[in-house]
Amino acid sequence: DVDPVNPITKTLEEERYEDESIPLIERKYGIQVYDLTRLEYMTGEQIEIVEPDHVFTYHGYSHNLVVNTETGYLYSVGTFFCNKGLVMIDIHTDPLRPQFAGCAGEDGYTHDAQCVNYDGPDTRYTGKEICFAFNEDTVTIYDVTDKSAPVMVSRTAYDGAIYTHQGWVTRDMKYLIHDDEVDELCATGTGISLCDGLPPTNHTQTRTFMWDITDLENPVNTGHFDHPEVSIDHNLYFWGAIHEKGWGGNAPLDSDKLPEHKYAYLSNYVSGLRILDTTNVENAELEQVAYFDVAPDLNGVLEFYGTWSNYMHPSGTIAVSTKDRGVFFLAFDEGFPNRPEGNAQCAVKEKVPSSNDGKDLAFAGFVSSIVAVGLIGFALGYCYSVQRAAVPATPDHYIGEKKGMTSL
Repeated sequence: DVDPVNPITKTLEEERYEDESIPLIERKYGIQVYDLTRLEYMTGEQIEIVEPDHVFTYHGYSHNLVVNTETGYLYSVGTFFCNKGLVMIDIHTDPLRPQFAGCAGEDGYTHDAQCVNYDGPDTRYTGKEICFAFNEDTVTIYDVTDKSAPVMVSRTAYDGAIYTHQGWVTRDMKYLIHDDEVDELCATGTGISLCDGLPPTNHTQTRTFMWDITDLENPVNTGHFDHPEVSIDHNLYFWGAIHEKGWGGNAPLDSDKLPEHKYAYLSNYVSGLRILDTTNVENAELEQVAYFDVAPDLNGVLEFYGTWSNYMHPSGTIAVSTKDRGVFFLAFDEGFPNRPEGNAQCAVKEKVPSSNDGKDLAFAGFVSSIVAVGLIGFALGYCYSVQRAAVPATPDHYIGEKKGMTSL
């Protein structure tokens, strides 16, 4: 991802399709494809250099990768090709040799997207492949079923747009929530250059936007939810829908062993992982029910530190990545009440004093090192049972402040 104020070029994005992992390394080299089945034959007795099986060089630099695991198409966004829109890539025919399939760039630059096989309420598009694109100042919807002739279904602006960043649709595909990465910085209209010439947003608290997308041709911004924290927001996901559909790269989970659909998991930089109950999203209402603050020492700071993204493993363990503090492993029991048996557990070694009750989230571990070349090496640290910290955590352990969270 790109810090809109201070862009960098050494971030790795990765998507997985079947047995291949498709990482984007430093973003100026194109898409490097690795066959992960090769790892099965490595002993781990020594460091081995893993070279890519293939490099897709059609576009070079790219911001991010989006994959539709149901169709086998990859979408590269934020390139300098296709009018900076969606570069459509076939990874179904031969996953180790991606092939360019087409462009969807009528609305220009796409920062991020979600592409799905549509089964929502707008029957005109049932069975079509639909991409929800986040295009800096609009939510733009494409029908990309025909890769040679994609159609822009709608392009919708909204009040308070500064940098439309990323979002996700609900399981029934009736609603969408998204974040605007820079609006908190433009409270007075003079925070950074992106604010120049735009009306002030008048808020520094994290703001999550809600949409009614029952009519894909006329989506409606129904409102927004202001979090209690002062923080910039980043990536969010509905892990219930992802694991039901198999959108995360793994096979779909059994219907009786799915995360709850109603919870959205948001990585909001210095305020950490925030979990929203979207039960009343049809009434433009969201409720924050749990959190894990990865940077309690930076409360109220509008900076691009802290958590970058999050991923829920099919076991229910949530990995929360950060830009500056490693990776945290968490569990939110209410969000996944029927988790599969045999999850990794850890003995509680220390507890942070609790001053609140609420919903369960447990800190299962801390990854202190990340190995390059797209492979992650875990240095598991401490295991804690934490609820809400009465005082900020000690920086050497990075024990986050939490609301309503108990042990694994």
